Formats: sequence, structure tokens, C-alpha cells
Amino acid sequence: MIPVLPLLLVLCVSSPIAHGKTSSLKSSAVCSGHRVSIPLSSRAWLPLNHRRGPCSPFPSSETVHSTADVLHRDRLRADSIRKGLNGTAGANKRGGVTVPTALGSSLDSLEYMVTVGLGTPAVTQTVHIDTGSDVTWVQCRPCPSAACHPQKDRLFNPAMSATYSAVRCGSAACNGLGGRAFYGNGCSRRGQCQYAVNYGDGSNTTGTYSSDKLTLTPKFAVDHFKFGCSHAEQLFTDKSDGLMGLGGGAQSLVSQAATKAFSYCLPPAASYSGFLRLGAPRAAASRFAVTPMYRSENVDTYYLVLLHGIAVAGRRLHVPPSVFASGRRSGRK
Repeated sequence: MIPVLPLLLVLCVSSPIAHGKTSSLKSSAVCSGHRVSIPLSSRAWLPLNHRRGPCSPFPSSETVHSTADVLHRDRLRADSIRKGLNGTAGANKRGGVTVPTALGSSLDSLEYMVTVGLGTPAVTQTVHIDTGSDVTWVQCRPCPSAACHPQKDRLFNPAMSATYSAVRCGSAACNGLGGRAFYGNGCSRRGQCQYAVNYGDGSNTTGTYSSDKLTLTPKFAVDHFKFGCSHAEQLFTDKSDGLMGLGGGAQSLVSQAATKAFSYCLPPAASYSGFLRLGAPRAAASRFAVTPMYRSENVDTYYLVLLHGIAVAGRRLHVPPSVFASGRRSGRK
């Protein structure tokens, strides 16, 4: 029997939305907050909001998607994962950084955002969360207007943080970026590690691979957190400050945090807030459904679960078990 990963992922959706009816996706014009109560004792429990709608960090800029838009973005997400699993070879040089030609997640398919603090003193940053990639990044000074997109919060300035440092070339953290399916690395003239990430929709980010304090809540922070300080990007269209990688690779927040586990609850509509939590829930948390997690043999970024069947409106579809048994998985840590 294949051992499961030590990481625990709990996915909670407050109400069903996958009915194909527009009414199930309708959102109120007012943010109604959380439908799940937040424990007062929780140290790392962050509000999670849809990128569109009244709970969005920038609600006036984007409206809630139609059902057709949601299905289109879901297909983008599925296509990106398929590309990541199948295409892992090939690279080219750009600005001293080896950039992989294989593409990772489609950035435009990301739907949910959290707000964190970066540096000392902490600077507020609003970022997408992505379980399909590992490298966290934010836009940093210097970032010319032609190379960076307008964002909600002020740019992170490494020179103003007392705990910032650039990752050195030749270090384990820098070397770990090389040879990955979606990531590239290089070295600046000052001996600083340079990174590159390509996404499935053609967007990309390059800059200095860095280390600083990441504050998730007033009671929970990750010291010496490795992330990308982006100085140049292409094809970003929203006002987010960057991306939080929650994949299974060594560069992700999950791997860098001491808890090695996370859970999240997606809100049923854009007019509600969900949550992102680091750390495994207590054994008494019986309201959650739990399933074993596996890791892809091809790309350790991706999480896999075993699918046993599909039901529509309570009726089990007649799909042969061999269909669900296909594919490769691993119990590697």
C-alpha cells in the first residue's frame, strides 16, 4: 500500500454550486462575511475572498463571472495542470536566467485572495492563492511601470525591511529552482539568485529570489520565508500584488512553514468570505471530510486524491473503476 503524504489538506465548500444553474452562482451586492465561525484560539486563520464581488479586496474593478465564464476558467485550470504533468523539459535563456519552456498554472484561472504582511515592519500585500504552484512572489521596487502592473497596495521595498536578504547564488534554495518544470534560476553580477516563473496563459515573472519575514496573522509569522521579488512581468491584468504558492514543492508556503499542513474553505458565493488556515485541524473537527493525499510522480507540486466515483443529483454514474485507477501517484514526502 502506498503511504500517504504527511501534509493534510481539508477542502470545505459551504454550499453546493456545481449544478449548472446560474442561480447557484449568484452573489449579493453586500459582503456578508464568514459562514463558518473562526475559532478565537486559531493562530493562522486568514480570511479568503473571491477576486470578484463585494468581498473582493478591490470590488469596484471586477464583476462576478457568469456560469460560462466560470466553466471557461475551469477549463484553463485543467489544461494548465495537464501541461504541467506532461511537459517538463526544455528551457531557454533570458536575461541571465534559465527560463523553462514548459508552462505551469494559468494565472487567469486563479479565483481567491488573501492579505498578508511582508518584511519588518510588515507591508500589506494582497495575493492570489495557488495550490498548483510553489513559488510565492510579489512586485518589488525597483519595478518600472512598463515592466510591472498597477497594484492595490504599495510596492514592497526591500531596502526598507530590516529582515530582508537576497538569496545567494549557489545556495540550496537557489539551486532548488533549477531543473523544475515551471521555474528557472540564474545569477546576477552581485551574486544574487535570480528566478523566473512561466504560467500557462503566457504570463511570467522574473526577479530576485529573496528571504524575509512573512506575517500571516498578528500571532503567526514565518521567518526567513523564501519568495520572489518581481522586477519584471508580462500579461498580468488585475490589481493583485502577487501570488502565494501552496503547492507540494519545497518552495511553497506549506513546505516552508513548520506546520506542514493547511486547509481552506471556499465561500459559496462572492458575497461571502472563506478562510485559509495553516496547521491540521484537531481530531475533534468531525464536521470536515478528510481524504488521503498523494503526490504526482512527475511534478511534486501537484496534490492527488483517489477518485472512487461520480454522482449527479444523487445518482451514481456507471464509470468503470479502471478509469479512476489510471494515472501515477507516489507516497514520496
